[in-house]
Amino acid sequence: EILAAGPKAMATGHAAADPLEFLRIGSNWASLKEAIAAVQSSGGEGTPAQPALMAEPGSRMASTMLFFMSALRSGDVMSWLGQHHAEDLAQSGRSLLVGQLADEFAAMSRHTAEGQATGWHAFVVPFGVGSHVDLARVHYRRRKGPGADDSDGDATHFVVEAELSRVGLFRLEGLVRTRQFDLAVRSARELSLTVRDGIRDIFQDALNTGNLAGTIRFQTEILTPFNPAGGAPAAATAQSTAIIV
Repeated sequence: EILAAGPKAMATGHAAADPLEFLRIGSNWASLKEAIAAVQSSGGEGTPAQPALMAEPGSRMASTMLFFMSALRSGDVMSWLGQHHAEDLAQSGRSLLVGQLADEFAAMSRHTAEGQATGWHAFVVPFGVGSHVDLARVHYRRRKGPGADDSDGDATHFVVEAELSRVGLFRLEGLVRTRQFDLAVRSARELSLTVRDGIRDIFQDALNTGNLAGTIRFQTEILTPFNPAGGAPAAATAQSTAIIV
């Protein structure tokens, strides 16, 4: 659902976004985290007039992520932050923070709407529980099959990664085709059996819902943040079709 909401093709008439810019901002995005923390401390977040700024586990997680993505594609930080919160931040002496966040929001918008020269689109989604803010970095690209009627050749590749306190860098690498969904789960530290079983259950539910076949594999390894400018992920060298290529 999240990936389906993204642009169908790279916009034309603009220079491709720089992947290194995405890594520089998206690896931590301090201004975004600070703004969320400040809004939470004011107690005005998550009202009917102002949707939650950060996705949290629960029934509204997907809708909150889609709200953030829609705002990010527009490039207008006010469509996400809201005028009321921006004024509160300015009155509390954070005018420079609002300005920095607006500039970075516009920069990150290019990676979502226009894509990079490698064909990858990218965006960052804030998530967490309570006052703790994490960032999920999402990269994806779509490729058409060799023929106009060859729907089996169409594929969406995606990489979702986040720094998690217990396992370090955590990454999902996926390949979605018309009738197949293959997933690799990579982490800097070994995942517990309980966590693996939970991921398998979620993955199986996704296969059942979409009437798909698929494979999943887990791997513990040294990871660095995914950089589309450096080529495909390390998994691209693997023989298994379960890994992104």
